[in-house]
Amino acid sequence: MTAISVQAHQLSRLFFTHREYVSNDFTSGSPVYTGLLCFTVAVFSLSVFLIYKSRRHRHLSVETLARAQVVEDMKDAFIVCDSQFRFLDANQSARFLFPELNALTPGEAIQDEERFRNSGEIQVMAGGRRRIYEVTHTHIRQKEGEGGICIILHDITEREKLLKQLYIQAAFDPLMNIYNRGAFFRLSTLMVEKEKGCSYALLMIDVDYFKTVNDTYGHQCGDAVLKVLGRILKESFGGDDMVGRYGGEEMIVLLKDVSPSQALDAAERLCKNIENAPVFYRNCIIRTTVSIGVGHSPVGQDHLLQDMLFEADQALYQAKNEGRNRACLYQTEEVTP
Repeated sequence: MTAISVQAHQLSRLFFTHREYVSNDFTSGSPVYTGLLCFTVAVFSLSVFLIYKSRRHRHLSVETLARAQVVEDMKDAFIVCDSQFRFLDANQSARFLFPELNALTPGEAIQDEERFRNSGEIQVMAGGRRRIYEVTHTHIRQKEGEGGICIILHDITEREKLLKQLYIQAAFDPLMNIYNRGAFFRLSTLMVEKEKGCSYALLMIDVDYFKTVNDTYGHQCGDAVLKVLGRILKESFGGDDMVGRYGGEEMIVLLKDVSPSQALDAAERLCKNIENAPVFYRNCIIRTTVSIGVGHSPVGQDHLLQDMLFEADQALYQAKNEGRNRACLYQTEEVTP
């Protein structure tokens, strides 16, 4: 029997069984019976209503407290502001991330509140380390009066690190630490299509007698040579220049805003830098040279990587035929009428 049934039963017994209140000739049609019945029903209804309200209030209190506790304990930072981005409240994570919030009272302006106005990513120093947070807004609507804004900051530092690692794995050659072939042509194509008002030059680089190095000292020595060449290439070019591994012992470089003579000078300097950088492998000193072919696309021309690649390839054959360890610029053959 429920608590409500028990209370109703007790009320019935109180008014119908005690002789001091109910006479022996009490009948169902008498005024006393009718009055007591109405009174009993009223008391019973009031009891049910009060019990319901009590339980309902207790449930609502628990739900409200639970929600508040969850928000307070979350790792995400929550900042509640009015529509003018004036401070109203913040959870523990937000107060740790931005200690200046601890000194604010509701209605005061937030220091550097501009950083919270737009959704996106911000960088914050936390615990002596730079962290990346994603900022999102949730608008709080009210039927009457002014609404507010809940600013949520979610730490995405580890996600960004993972994405960066995945990008490096997908775009860079793990041995030479320069762009792989796919990434080089994808990025270079975007650059020449986007910035057409420039001149470009393409360098095709091939390691001289690389097979001999592998056959004489082993493939691990060949890998050591390629690592050194990758470092020299990165040191020799920068800015808008694109450096990549074409395949095997061949590298490729795209130069921006250069004349044919400037491109040839850059290629010749690279030859010298590589020749003067011996590779130390175990107890051996390996001296390496490269041959370079240069193709060029002048300002005002439709820049096509395949055309520059063809020119650089032809010039590379010329450099090898002329003795290697040199750079050659592609020369357009003049047609005699």
